[in-house]
Amino acid sequence: MTAGNISSFAENKDEPTYKYGTYISGSAVRQDVDGIFKQLGDNVDRYICALDMEASAFLMLCTYLHIGCLGVVKGVSDLGDSNRAEHPDTYEDALKKTAHAIQKWSIYHLATVQWKINEDFEAGAHIVKGYYDNFIRVVLDAVDWFTRGQGMMIIMPENDDPHGFAEHGHIARIVKDSDLLEVMVGGGNLARTLYYKAGYLIDFPRVINGLIEGADAVHQTRVFQRALKMKPYFKSTFSSGGPLATVESWQEYEKFLQKNPGPEKFNKETLLL
Repeated sequence: MTAGNISSFAENKDEPTYKYGTYISGSAVRQDVDGIFKQLGDNVDRYICALDMEASAFLMLCTYLHIGCLGVVKGVSDLGDSNRAEHPDTYEDALKKTAHAIQKWSIYHLATVQWKINEDFEAGAHIVKGYYDNFIRVVLDAVDWFTRGQGMMIIMPENDDPHGFAEHGHIARIVKDSDLLEVMVGGGNLARTLYYKAGYLIDFPRVINGLIEGADAVHQTRVFQRALKMKPYFKSTFSSGGPLATVESWQEYEKFLQKNPGPEKFNKETLLL
């Protein structure tokens, strides 16, 4: 923990009797309390408030064994002077205060942590490359978006549950209820079938069916979405100012249908297919 983090924590603490500072750990037993603190304060760090022996050995062992360590938490049970054995309950009291301080620090510190999780090896991220390279990129490369069309929408299932797209019949029902037109983009080996409405090409990614068997299917579907949004066609471009493809939730798709009701009147001249 850096001094800045501890200082900020100390300024917001609810225990005014708690103190913070640096403590030194070494292998030597010191009896000259006043002398050693003055020496360390003058030559090392004027905020040193405690000495110990155990922490240094523990940290050295972690380094030797290549084991990560967040640090050492200790409670002070005596001041290292002639009164160290005067109060028999001092040790228990120190443990309680240490536990309380750790709890407060954890609550404070965790609230400020920005978690960044690497999802590259998740099942949901793994299927993105094939879907993007073999379908989305092929479709968008084949369409003249600079003169025709609004873009491409990838629609996710309701509540991000891949079971909603499990069978072809599920997609067929959605297409019928939504008054979508089935269109083919490209030709030969690069021909791809998807749907069209109000200037948008639309796809319901059945590739996420491969996530159904997992215990965390919904989570992996959301990982799929996040990974897909990182692909080039889902980012803004210099020429157009906006992405050519977007990932839309089921709720956003329903709003889109409300704005564009009724059967689609499709004219091939409006889109180069």
